[in-house]
Parts: sequence; structure tokens; C-alpha cells
Amino acid sequence: MKVTTNKAVTTLMLIMLIPFLLFATCTFFYIRNNVEENFISTITRINENTAQGSVEHQVSEIKSIVQFLASSIDGDNIDKYISFKHDEINTIIPSLVNSTVFFKGAIISDLNGRFRSYPNMIEQSTYNPIDRPWYPKYGIKDELYFSLPYISVAKDVHNSEANKSIAVSMNIFDNVGELKGNVALKLDLVRMSEILQHKVIPYNGVFEVVARDGSIIMHSDPSEIFINTIPLSWIKKAIRPSGYFIDENTKEYVFYRRYNNPGWIAFTVISQDAHNEIFNASFLLFFSAIATCIVIYLIIMLLCRIYFKQLLHMLFMNIHGIDVSKESTTLESLTNSMLQKNKEIQIAENISLTDSLTGLGTRRKFDRDIEDIIENNNSFHLAMIDLDNFKSINDTYGHHTGDLVLKFVSQSGLESLEHFATLYRFGGEEIAVIFPGGSYAEIYYHLDQWRLKVNNRKWREKQFYTSFSCGLATWQAGETPQQILEKADKLLYAAKQKGKNCIVGIEG
Repeated sequence: MKVTTNKAVTTLMLIMLIPFLLFATCTFFYIRNNVEENFISTITRINENTAQGSVEHQVSEIKSIVQFLASSIDGDNIDKYISFKHDEINTIIPSLVNSTVFFKGAIISDLNGRFRSYPNMIEQSTYNPIDRPWYPKYGIKDELYFSLPYISVAKDVHNSEANKSIAVSMNIFDNVGELKGNVALKLDLVRMSEILQHKVIPYNGVFEVVARDGSIIMHSDPSEIFINTIPLSWIKKAIRPSGYFIDENTKEYVFYRRYNNPGWIAFTVISQDAHNEIFNASFLLFFSAIATCIVIYLIIMLLCRIYFKQLLHMLFMNIHGIDVSKESTTLESLTNSMLQKNKEIQIAENISLTDSLTGLGTRRKFDRDIEDIIENNNSFHLAMIDLDNFKSINDTYGHHTGDLVLKFVSQSGLESLEHFATLYRFGGEEIAVIFPGGSYAEIYYHLDQWRLKVNNRKWREKQFYTSFSCGLATWQAGETPQQILEKADKLLYAAKQKGKNCIVGIEG
């Protein structure tokens, strides 16, 4: 079978296209998984942070206030607190209600159903606190009780629909631990929700807090509170402390944070349409890049066909003794020149990344390496080392001796640590060491062996010895290079203050 040049080149180029197609397929699935993971982690983090600010912080303050109020009431003399003549409670309760965003009212009651409320809008003869849904049915000391939504007897000016409320209450005991009464405060959920008006959820998401009966109790839109509800199936699916699920009925991604006391659940809801837009944007860029690459590839294939055809033509003419070019530049000479240039670049790069005196990595290499390891979220330890009394060595014995000391410390460090750490000359007599992985105890042991090796070195000069101080820090997720450096520097300073020639570190 006759094979033409064009067919041979075309077949070769198509074969070379196979790895590109495999790479494109792998990249497609990688982008899809990566975008999905980023979406899940981003919304999970936003839901956790928003829940912490809107629920956890406010609930913590509410608990502190209720505990303070309950501790201010003497259970042995609860009758006087219910009396309208008690001046202290007349001041404390209005102050708590009016000076915070958490409460709309308060009520103190005894076991006989007698009570005192603020504001005084409840008819004494028709109201029994013990029968109210917020009144705890068990007598546990120092236990706060958050009620489910209930119908309030006092009209809610913010929400005329059903006048639902939630109260937090705490039992009052006397000095011998006997139950004497209860103090309860009605939550102002509209004002508590004001913090959400400044929160922007990406992808047009919605953040809301609901009670276990499905009622929305906190929302950026006050008109949603106690008016709308979520599907009860969401409550059943939110079984772990936090997580997410997809509601196939509403076509929504639902992220949640569950609490036990109060029994609230914080939800962040993202529509599947918004979720799909993220993928569409990523894949549009991906397919545009693929299409561009294919066009470029086809152009290259066409140029290669032309080039090989010309090359064969020139080879044919040279075989027949015809000089087709008098220029000295050839493909071989260009290749040799490029290889030589690449070697020169490699040598220059090595010079910029290796300290000429010590053979350690330079500060530039350190900055690049620590940024890479933090960006990849890999755990590591950082040791900052400073030669003790180095200035005195330079001043007394000269800079040549100082250089010898620095070289010895560096080379002994490479011999002791190079198999599981990277050493850098950080500046002057300071050395930085990055330990990727490994336990704190192992790293401390190897550093101490290095320290002993340096300290035990015998020098020609009498009364001359070398030592170093070291600060060993452990990187925590989320820390920047500057933060871990500052932490290691503080530990190094502590080692200097401790008397030098020692290692100071904190595990974890």
C-alpha cells in the first residue's frame, strides 16, 4: 500500500492528539470535582460563621443575662420580688429589657402562680405562668430552658400574624435547693435578626434559623419570622451537628448547623440553578480553552505538514548534490544553543537559591518553599536558630573565624537533618529549618542532637566554644508565613532569655 507524506504526517499528528484528549478528559473530571468541593466547603464555612455570629454569640449573651438575673433573685424571699414595691427589681428588669436587643419582656413568678411582669400588660386574674408553654416542667437548678414557638398573650407589634413568641426561662431556688419560682424573658427575634441584614450569602443564598417545629425564627426579612416554615423533612435530615443535603423536591442545596439548647437549626439554602451556574461558568472557560487548543493544534499540524514536505524536498536535493542553502544556521546548531542557554539558566537559578558560604538554601528559597507548603495545606514544623554570641566571635577572632563557625554549624546541620528537613540561611547568623511532617518529639530530638554536636566541637582557640539557641513552632491550619515566623521568633527569644544553648518549643 502506498503511503504518501501527507497521510503519514496526518496519522502521526492524530496519534499525538490522543494524550491531549486523555488529559482534557481527566481535567474535565478534576474541575468538576474541584468546583463541587469548593462549593461545598465555601457554603459550609459561611453557614458555620453566620450561625456563630447570629446564634451562638447572641445565645451566649442571653444565657449570661438570664443567669445574672436569676442569681440576683433571693429564692427565700421571692414574694418581695413579685411585689411592685421592690425598687431594685423595678430597675434591673426594665434596664435589661430596654438596653439589649434580645428581650421584649420579662416575668417573675412563684409556685402559686403569682407573678410580676414587665411591661405590665398581663391581667393578673386570668393568667397563670405555670400553665404557659415556656414554664419548665422539671426543677433543675442552673438549667436554662428555651421554649418552642407559642402563642403569646401580649400582642406583638412586629408580627400581627399569630403573635408567636419564644421565651427563655430559668428556675429559682432557695438556699437549701428547694424550687421557689421562675424567671422568664420573651425573646425579641426581630431585633436579634437585624445582624442578618448585613450578611450577604453568595450564589443568592438564604440564611435562616428555625425551631424544631419548622417555624422560621430568625431571618434577614422580618416578615418571614413565624410566618413561613421549612419542610419538616429538613428537620429529620439534619441529624448531625452540621452537614448538608439536597432536597430533590425543592431543588435546593441545604446546609445546616444544629444546636441542642436552644433546639434551633441554622440553614443556608442555595438553589440548584445557582449551583449549576457555577459549573457552567467553569466549564465554559474549560471548553473555550479546549477549542482554542484544538484550533492551534490543527494549525500546527498544517504547518508541520508543510515543513516536512519542504524538509523532504531539501533532503532529496542534497542527496542529488544540489546545495539548497548557504546559511550556517541549522536545526542542530539551534538545538545546541537552546540546551546551552537552559544550562546557564539552571546554574543562575541554583546560585540564587543556594547560599555560597554555607551551602544552605537562601532566604528567597525559604520564602518560596514555605508559601508552597502552606498553600498545599501540608503540616510542618519551623525551627528558627540563632548562633549564640556570634557578634562577639566576629569582634574577638575576626570575620574569617566567624565564617568558619557558620559553615561548621550549617554543615553539621545538613549532616544531621538533611534526610527529613530543609535548611536555609535566613540572614546573618540565623538559620531556618522546615520539617515537613514528623512528630514534635522526633524533631526536637534531632535538633537537640545537632545542638549537642555543635556545642561539643573542640576548637583550636582556648576558651572558645560554639552553641545556638532554637525556637521550634508547629504550624496550625490557617496561619500565614508571617504568623508562623513570628511564633518561632518568640520561642527563639524565649530560648535566649532562658540562658541560650537550648531549644524552646510548643507542641501543637
